[in-house]
Amino acid sequence: MKLIYLIQKAWIQQSRDILSLVLLISTTPILFLLYYSITLGESKEFITLLILLSVIMVVFSSSMVVAKEIESKTIIRLILADIPYYQGIIGLCLVQFFLSIISILLTFIFLFFYEIYNIEILIEFFYFATINSLTSIWIGASVGSLTRNTFKAFTISSLLMFLLLLLSGALFPIPRKEILFFNTIPIRLFDLIPSNLFLQSINSILESNKSKSGNLLFQNSFLSFFYFVVAIAFFQISKTKKVNDEL
Repeated sequence: MKLIYLIQKAWIQQSRDILSLVLLISTTPILFLLYYSITLGESKEFITLLILLSVIMVVFSSSMVVAKEIESKTIIRLILADIPYYQGIIGLCLVQFFLSIISILLTFIFLFFYEIYNIEILIEFFYFATINSLTSIWIGASVGSLTRNTFKAFTISSLLMFLLLLLSGALFPIPRKEILFFNTIPIRLFDLIPSNLFLQSINSILESNKSKSGNLLFQNSFLSFFYFVVAIAFFQISKTKKVNDEL
């Protein structure tokens, strides 16, 4: 019940910031419409970049929301109310997840309406986009909890967004050399970068490689869980630092 209350509180706070709400939901759909009106969908590579962007941009929004809550001394209020700090942060993250899903769905609706991809492909895309949205949120929340102020969160999350896009493999080829195998599944160095793994997933769907898509679904899920654990650890570190600062 406490988590539901925190989600409601986070939604009310988010709805007050109309500009960030609109930007998060509408950025990629608007970019697609602008792109299509100019090129008539001739470049599928740009479509792939838009799908990646719809997931990566959540890093920025989630880091800013978490940093803003820490600046406003939410940690102290949660402790006084006997509410676990991580639940408050997860409440914020779930609201960001809901908004990112709306943005992705809007983008995919346009992709279907303009006959860029069929519904079967878009459904498979959606599975991976959902998992990677969560991963981006955990990364952004970790940044926000560690930086503890909006200016630092803005700077670091902007840099992370750039690096995630740069190292995704969508802009230029990156090394694919295996570093180890996990139950016959090859693990590469850049597989630790969520955007790179997401791009591989998109390509495997377009190639109709069901076996590879299945392996990548497991890898994406595991990576998302890994970043969730890291985020929880960072939340605890942030809580300890903030409490010590207040004492």
